[in-house]
Amino acid sequence: MTHEVFTVLSSYEHDIDNYAVARAHAGKALVAIHDGDLWMERNDCETFLEYTEKRFGFNKSRAYQMLDYGRFAIVYEEKGNGCGLPKEEQIRTLKAVKLSRAEREQGVDEWGKRVKAWDEIAEERGADIEPAELKEELTQRKDIVPRAKRTELTKDEQRDKKRKEALAPLERKFMGIVMHELSPTQLVQRCGDPAGWQFFSELKEWMAQVERAAK
Repeated sequence: MTHEVFTVLSSYEHDIDNYAVARAHAGKALVAIHDGDLWMERNDCETFLEYTEKRFGFNKSRAYQMLDYGRFAIVYEEKGNGCGLPKEEQIRTLKAVKLSRAEREQGVDEWGKRVKAWDEIAEERGADIEPAELKEELTQRKDIVPRAKRTELTKDEQRDKKRKEALAPLERKFMGIVMHELSPTQLVQRCGDPAGWQFFSELKEWMAQVERAAK
């Protein structure tokens, strides 16, 4: 590690150590360490998550929460309207805001969309809005699109699904051999083992059970 790199890394780490005083600054510092691969300069760590755990005592969830806060803060400094940064729990709610396929094709920035949604809601409802109310607002604005309800399966689809579920462990166990199309002789040839005869008998019994379960 060069002296210059060490100085930069140490400066960022100092910001993170003082997280309670300036959390946005700490989050941005962690983003810089992550995106710039500066953590790799600590030779005793093989991954970024190992680095954050050893250096700051963060578990995986905490590390990514801070990265999210930092990314939001970076975009907010550029595009925010001055309503103020949201709290961490509010940012976790804002992460549910995703880009549509059309927006992805247009190159819309996902964090920029979240910042825009936050500014508009905070201006109307205030920056102290509770996460549950924030989620409701985002849903009404269609920034969060509810998952489509599962449609009921037809009887044929239910039977096919049940059959596939029953067959899955069988396929794994017997390496995808299509057992009902093989004769005992073919099975012995495939397996290369005289024990294939017993194997064949077990398969037939298994198939009978599967057929009964699928009805």
